[in-house]
Amino acid sequence: MEYTDDMIDRIEKMDQAVYKMCLAFLQLNDTDDLEVKFPWNNDIIEEIYDAAVQTLRKYQYKVCDPYIKQTGGSGQYCNIKTCGIRECKLHP
Repeated sequence: MEYTDDMIDRIEKMDQAVYKMCLAFLQLNDTDDLEVKFPWNNDIIEEIYDAAVQTLRKYQYKVCDPYIKQTGGSGQYCNIKTCGIRECKLHP
């Protein structure tokens, strides 16, 4: 089981949004030397991403956070019970 292109696009869009938010908090912009001042760090992005999803859900907002849950030897796509969105077009 693999992520669909739409799932990957959604995750990448959200990762970029988190990174841009970090730049705003750090008072950095695209003209700064970001490779030195704030290089991309998956651990930081993931931690903030997860905290944002958890906080929004805590306040009853519906968040599309695509994932594949691996159990044993099989996988299962995320479902609308988790995100609360009425219809998912990211995966079968």
